[in-house]
Amino acid sequence: MPQSVPKWEDNIVAPPFCLLAGHYNIVCCSILASYAGNDSIGFLPRILIAMKSSKTRIIEIVSNVVIILVALIVGVVFLKTYYFTKHVPSIIRPAIGTALDIGGEDFSSNNNTLIFALQEGCHYCAESAPFYRQIIEQAAHRSDLHLVALLPDNNRPQYIQDLQLNIGDIKLVKFSTYRIGATPMLMFVNREGKITNIWIGKLEPSIEAEVMAALASTCDQCTPDHRK
Repeated sequence: MPQSVPKWEDNIVAPPFCLLAGHYNIVCCSILASYAGNDSIGFLPRILIAMKSSKTRIIEIVSNVVIILVALIVGVVFLKTYYFTKHVPSIIRPAIGTALDIGGEDFSSNNNTLIFALQEGCHYCAESAPFYRQIIEQAAHRSDLHLVALLPDNNRPQYIQDLQLNIGDIKLVKFSTYRIGATPMLMFVNREGKITNIWIGKLEPSIEAEVMAALASTCDQCTPDHRK
């Protein structure tokens, strides 16, 4: 009597990894289907081959995910660096220690000179005028500090009066000659004509205090109250 072929569902107990989702379910079904067809490779070798193939696919998937994540991180860093970061342009300015040669200006006749580089149409110059008036008011009591206003050679000297700045020494110059690339610019110059300090733009209150302290530190005539 011919022996009946046992049904695979009567003899095979599903391995534990059949309970897992994804590739293991596919592997499990493939193994059971092969056994049902009386595959000559054998049940156990088929399991090992399928598991190896599945692990290889998982490694490939994980590798691809890592590559994608690295690419995303690099892309975010690139965008943040080159598109979302505000780049402050390099400002052309004279270097500290530069000796100035301004026609008609004798720096040796004063212990210190404060130069205001301004220009018409500069709204930061107009917004800085109240602070400059404070400087001028204190400088009025000093004989050792000279004030000079520099304007581009195509500006009107009247602009200084428009800002209500009481500066008598006004000179029209080519800003490029003195590497003045932005306004307003304050330059503190010693009696050798060398720049000792530079402040550019509309200043924050803390920097304004720094300017006043720098001026007071060179004042031989100032009282302790004026030095604060």
